[in-house]
Amino acid sequence: MLAICLAASFVCWLILKLTGTYSTQRNFRVNYLVPDNKVLLTDLPQSMTATIQGRGWSLLQYSFSSRPLEVDYDLGYIFSEGRVNENELRTQANATLRSSSLSIESIEFSGADVRLALKTSKKVPINGALNLSYPPGLIAKSDPQLQPDSVLVYGSEEQLAAIQSWPTDSLIRQMGAEGLAVRLALAVPPQGMELTPDSIQLNIPVEAYADRTFYVPVSVRGNSQVDSFRIFPDRVELKVALRQSAYEAVTADSFLIVADVRNLPASSTRNVVTLRLEQQPQGVVSVQFQERTANYFIYD
Repeated sequence: MLAICLAASFVCWLILKLTGTYSTQRNFRVNYLVPDNKVLLTDLPQSMTATIQGRGWSLLQYSFSSRPLEVDYDLGYIFSEGRVNENELRTQANATLRSSSLSIESIEFSGADVRLALKTSKKVPINGALNLSYPPGLIAKSDPQLQPDSVLVYGSEEQLAAIQSWPTDSLIRQMGAEGLAVRLALAVPPQGMELTPDSIQLNIPVEAYADRTFYVPVSVRGNSQVDSFRIFPDRVELKVALRQSAYEAVTADSFLIVADVRNLPASSTRNVVTLRLEQQPQGVVSVQFQERTANYFIYD
């Protein structure tokens, strides 16, 4: 019997208490509504603290609400420079409460200056910030394929003046035999700028490569005034890494190694000449050869 009496007393006390007026503090997110033809150039506070006053029942009910605490603040009244009106911000926050028994008593908001500028746009190429590594025997089949390969950047005329390209997010990847096909985000723009689109499709096909050895004759350039000569070695061993797609098509005739003797002194019968690789076919990954010089002999 005593327990029932205590419970009833507690309920009566709680009801009495909840009919009183109380205050509580809640954080509100502030969303700034920028006119479509303008951009916001200043960083504004993204939240404010409001003191909400009301009867206990209403505050208790409000605390269980799942609605996000947000305020939409319209910047359309500002032409180019101005300041956030705290009284208007409080009025907007009050309207979000949707209860006649609750009101915003005060707000804590660090006043903010606002700068707006006319919005313009510029189309620039996308620059992939890629750090890719390939296992032995694999290489990219072509340059990275970016789809799309350009982006439309929105901002003020001053902001866009120095922009010539736009980077992607950094991508570090060890390539595999299947190549690469990923959705890659573009770098996040600073305050007052927007991108369309904000991500691209990145495709990098790969192919295998393998080594072949060729023996290429040395071509002598500038010996028309000499009746008899000899060059040694008269052919050079090339170790060539070839893409799989070009492996069978490449021959020794696809390369040109030149010994240029035009600037050699005419009185000398033996000279050392530098050998240069002046021609190589498509599909070559790398070329190595040991003999970088040759001996050029002139006979009387």
